[in-house]
Amino acid sequence: MQRSTGVPDHWNWSAARIVCLREARRITRNESDAQDAVQEAMTRAWRHAARCTSPEQPLPWMLAITRREAFRTLADRRVEASAGELTPQPPSP
Repeated sequence: MQRSTGVPDHWNWSAARIVCLREARRITRNESDAQDAVQEAMTRAWRHAARCTSPEQPLPWMLAITRREAFRTLADRRVEASAGELTPQPPSP
């Protein structure tokens, strides 16, 4: 059975989150970034659950979303870091 959101009732979100967090940590090497990536991944999975082609086994699909979010988080951090490097510094006396 499915809820009105299209999410099957049997999906174990808590267990999936644990596995996805482990994967995000592996990619980001940073707890905060991993948490952010998984939060976004789980939100996307929830919103787009009807797109899962294997609803009887959604974990591989959720992991793919998590990987994309983790790499996106890393890219965002790199952009932020390089933008900080470009900030003009006052001349030293």
